[in-house]
Amino acid sequence: MPSVALAYHDVVSGDERHTTGFTGPGPDRYKLDPARFAEQLDLVRGASVELTFDDGGRSALDTIAPLLEERGLRGRFFVVTALLGGAGFLDRAGVRELVARGHAVGSHSHTHPVLTRLADDEIVAEWRRSREILEELLDASVPTASVPRGYFERRVARAAAAAGYMTLYTSEPWTRVRPLEGIEVRGRFAVTAATPTRRVGALARRSPAAVAGAQVAWQARRGAKLVLGAGYERLRQAILSGRG
Repeated sequence: MPSVALAYHDVVSGDERHTTGFTGPGPDRYKLDPARFAEQLDLVRGASVELTFDDGGRSALDTIAPLLEERGLRGRFFVVTALLGGAGFLDRAGVRELVARGHAVGSHSHTHPVLTRLADDEIVAEWRRSREILEELLDASVPTASVPRGYFERRVARAAAAAGYMTLYTSEPWTRVRPLEGIEVRGRFAVTAATPTRRVGALARRSPAAVAGAQVAWQARRGAKLVLGAGYERLRQAILSGRG
């Protein structure tokens, strides 16, 4: 049975949230306090769980990697290659250091767009450019990627396969791995700053209630995205910023 994949972003104290990764009300929802993250690691250690981290914020090296390593754990970090060396993000040396310390690195696209709003050839270009940069940087094959911003459909998987990836991680809460459009697609369970630690533990144990709850919530968001289209992001930002 495949491991449960958890999707994290940054780990940083509240007053330092602006120093790592994307900033603003939306991204801040996914930034965990280090103490809470440590509690979750202690709870899932020993379970069949894969710890993944999106965006490539600088907390990957400053905070996350040390907390993992203290517990004998390693993570899979998906980076946005156009942002390497930018304010709040890993630079090239940081990516190499993560790999040297036993962590895995994959692509989170080149520019972090909503891929479903792009033409097929543009999606392939996003995946291919990111892979080329990472493979040149690491002098090694980079077979994994994760979908940015949570928008996924079959042609996103098809484009990732065309760009040479073998495994694609989504933000959809599946517990199984499935072949799709020539690539292995893995679901993940998102962990936000508001996710109770006990729920993370329940997901790691494959609790039917926890898994079903995550799937119901995801289906509701998916329905809203389909109905509202581009307006979904505008409404979401308005609500998170207190304007909605």
